[in-house]
Amino acid sequence: MADFTYRSQQAVTLQTRGAAYDFLCDLLRHLDALNLNLRSVTLRVDNFVDVVVFPNPLPVGQVDHLHLTGPV
Repeated sequence: MADFTYRSQQAVTLQTRGAAYDFLCDLLRHLDALNLNLRSVTLRVDNFVDVVVFPNPLPVGQVDHLHLTGPV
């Protein structure tokens, strides 16, 4: 079973954290419909967020919609 890591398109700052939380909520709402599981959410040292899903990658059309890049 493979893991797929995606990174936020924008670093989380005091000014962007509300939007970042909204994007994370959108991802969580989509997981069941996409038949994906969430392995982890990590705030990196550079303030970008890494999200790991399994067992399949996010559909290509959903990556940008969810404000993510990757898989990385």
